[in-house]
Amino acid sequence: MSENVGEKTVSDGNLKTAILDMIAGNNKASASKIAKTLSVTQRTVERYIKELCEESRLIRHGSAHGGYWEVKKWGALDRLKNVTPATIVKEVLKASLNINTNSRYCTGQCSKRIGR
Repeated sequence: MSENVGEKTVSDGNLKTAILDMIAGNNKASASKIAKTLSVTQRTVERYIKELCEESRLIRHGSAHGGYWEVKKWGALDRLKNVTPATIVKEVLKASLNINTNSRYCTGQCSKRIGR
């Protein structure tokens, strides 16, 4: 999914980065001001801000009108904070064996059943 910004197309990741950069520059920036600057809707900015908060990359301090944003820096350990061993195993299986981890059966060449 992407948003049109003038003549450029900004992907989801780039839009999140642009939002984080704007908030890092002005920690009291509003969704409406960010939306106008990026030429997207206010609702789009609000949706990405919600995702960034859920990812712990952005934290709101104080009230909606008098508060401010804190942009969290991502380090190697921050990215791994919520990763479980099961997630790691699923990702390795998916990458190496072409297994659909949402199914009980392989999608690749094997016919083995995946135990849960």
